[in-house]
Amino acid sequence: MEQVAPLLNVEIEPRAADLIDKAWAVLGRFLDLSAEEKDYVESANRGDLRMELLFPGNPQEAMRIAAHPAIQWKIANVKAHAAKSSRRAE
Repeated sequence: MEQVAPLLNVEIEPRAADLIDKAWAVLGRFLDLSAEEKDYVESANRGDLRMELLFPGNPQEAMRIAAHPAIQWKIANVKAHAAKSSRRAE
């Protein structure tokens, strides 16, 4: 927050929560997800890649995108983070 405040043209220093709320008010309409997209995001956040949710009628496209290095990296990091968190909880 201390890095953003000097760039803003306001007399009262904004709170981070207020900036986040305002950003979501603008961006939220662009991020309305379908039920399948929400299921995909939830599964990806668990480290489970379910591309068929995004490409139900095109398994070849689902496989092609699932093989993308950025997606593979993200899923690997989610799994590593989950494993680290579960070790800490024990």
